[in-house]
Amino acid sequence: MTDMAQIKHFNLTEVGKMLPYCYYTPITLAVMTYPVCVFLIYSVHKRLYMGMFASVAWITFYDLANCLVVALAYQVSKEGWFYLSPLEWFGLATRIPMDCFWLSFVVTYALMVIESKGQGRLSLRMRRISRNVSEPPRFRLGSTARKDM
Repeated sequence: MTDMAQIKHFNLTEVGKMLPYCYYTPITLAVMTYPVCVFLIYSVHKRLYMGMFASVAWITFYDLANCLVVALAYQVSKEGWFYLSPLEWFGLATRIPMDCFWLSFVVTYALMVIESKGQGRLSLRMRRISRNVSEPPRFRLGSTARKDM
């Protein structure tokens, strides 16, 4: 009985009571991110710039939430009987720069789509202009069609 009295009881603080949330929140966010990634691919295919910006906003929120969860889990691990794996810090440290790198391309493409919709063009490629013809194609086609009649 005296041995049981010497055992230090583990008392969780308010931060420590959030331990289950540190586990289930990243899983929920990751599961929700898969449909967002599919929506990003659909938005790029259909050239929906609002969908691209919504995906960028979600991935930014996802990274910020994961930073918060890892920092919170680190605080809980300091007062608990476990430690935070260095792999979690490494995953966070590599995912954030990679997301910043790839999201810059998504934002650039979305801005190109906005610009091309303002011009009314469907293609993002530059048109090749002939140097030998002085009038636009629709006038040339109309004038040759009248000569044949």
